[in-house]
Amino acid sequence: MDFIINTYALIATIPLLSFFFIYYLLLFFIKERKKALNLTINITSVLFISAVSGQLNYIFKIRYGILYSILAVLFIAAVISFLQWKIKGKNDYKRMIKAVTRLSFISFGFFYFIFFIVSFFRE
Repeated sequence: MDFIINTYALIATIPLLSFFFIYYLLLFFIKERKKALNLTINITSVLFISAVSGQLNYIFKIRYGILYSILAVLFIAAVISFLQWKIKGKNDYKRMIKAVTRLSFISFGFFYFIFFIVSFFRE
């Protein structure tokens, strides 16, 4: 069990390196670049969310950074759902989940780098 926890901690600590590792690993097995990239983005989104949660805990000395991250993802989902409903009159949940993972990847990736720089200069 410790091996799994330590491996996840290593992968989640540096999600950008994990992105390339997971991408090439999936490309080796799937053999299609587009599917491998999409699946890599989905997996790395979770890693960015957990990394940003840890950085929130460290920088702002809070205990529940993961809750703020989950609330941010739920907010993104609510906005996308509302926009889909306003534009098309119905919700396509498959496209909504795809959009949520893409926007989570971009936004949490951005916050990961911002918090990384802040924590680097903080100490």
